[in-house]
Amino acid sequence: MRAIREVGARAVFDSNGIPAIEVEIVAEGGVRAAEAAPRGSTTGEFEAYVLEDAAALPTLAAVAPALASVADLVRPALIGRDVCDQRAVDTALRELDGGAWFRRIGGNVAVATSMAVARAGALATGRPLYRHLAAARPSRLPVPMFNIADGAVGSNTVYTEFLLLPTTREPAAALDQGVRVRAALAARLAGKGHRCSDSTQGGWSVDLGGCEPTMELIVSAAEDCGLVGGRDFHLGLDLSGAEFAGPAGYVFPWSANPLSTADLARRYLDWVRTYPLTFLEDAFAPTDEAAWRGLRERLAGRAAVVGDDLFASDAERIDRGVAAGLADGALIKPNQVGTVTQALDALALGARHGISTVVSQRSGENASDFITHLAVAGGADWLKAGGPARMDRVAKFNELLRIAEELSREQPAGETEAASGGRR
Repeated sequence: MRAIREVGARAVFDSNGIPAIEVEIVAEGGVRAAEAAPRGSTTGEFEAYVLEDAAALPTLAAVAPALASVADLVRPALIGRDVCDQRAVDTALRELDGGAWFRRIGGNVAVATSMAVARAGALATGRPLYRHLAAARPSRLPVPMFNIADGAVGSNTVYTEFLLLPTTREPAAALDQGVRVRAALAARLAGKGHRCSDSTQGGWSVDLGGCEPTMELIVSAAEDCGLVGGRDFHLGLDLSGAEFAGPAGYVFPWSANPLSTADLARRYLDWVRTYPLTFLEDAFAPTDEAAWRGLRERLAGRAAVVGDDLFASDAERIDRGVAAGLADGALIKPNQVGTVTQALDALALGARHGISTVVSQRSGENASDFITHLAVAGGADWLKAGGPARMDRVAKFNELLRIAEELSREQPAGETEAASGGRR
């Protein structure tokens, strides 16, 4: 046992310049580790609560309630606990909160604490983080997918993520593809007179008037690299459906008129027929269950219908949703659900159901590579860490390369392919 000796916290900034809490764990033997809470630019109704005073000045003072939660609640509950027993620590955090979505201690406090404990536990055992978290030796790696373009603020595709999904099962080859297509897309945009600027998630920030011209330009950019849609890559879309649902239907800025669920489903079907589009994330609001079910049935075998806000990384919601036929893929974001073991439980449940699992970044990130280790430990199919630019995103992809190198050195003969791929 390596007992936790100290739990501290500080205010830091995330990749969007928004205040965040960083929790630091000190354990026996001089072990010390810290992790900061990420956050999304859009949040679903089932997501863990962020404890803060958003109106406070100076800006870092927004974190004051979270700092008080660590000092007054979390620290006394964790001092003396075994830093290597992740499940026991995370259970203690949930019991300390006593309710749904961490409204008492704060979801941001819970996730930063849980991740810091995991990091410290790995240091205490002398193992890589992914091995510390994994129930067994990882047998395969997630494939990176990329935010190759994001809708610019104020554009007709605001909140839409345009994703590139390589078909190669080798992380280095997939990353090479992402880098080359990103550069080719910049050249295409410049050729059309568009200024290229980084999105907050490492893709290109685009304003091309709608989803169709953006997908067409990405396909053309990939073809400039000698890549063929459907063979070398697929496209994905995160539509953030909850942001556009209203009494009149779905009021997407790229549509001239409100769209009913039937209209929207027909639009998605047309896109799947026209483009190498095989991944539709948050196509509808999470409460629009009939629409989810109908789209999944109509796209069966052609494209994955993937829930983010629908599931909020919660194993119980995934279990109910898959049983109800709502989706065949799930995003997992630790800060949505609150603790590392809850995220791992969600990944394990997704594997048991045979659905695709995607460990995902948030818009407000940091330099940590934690989600890469989580994806490997949990057997995720995909690692969605942003575009291949900005170190807060690239750090996560670079760590995947390091882990791949380590696993390849240990790989028994005849198992190389199994170590680098997975169900799709």
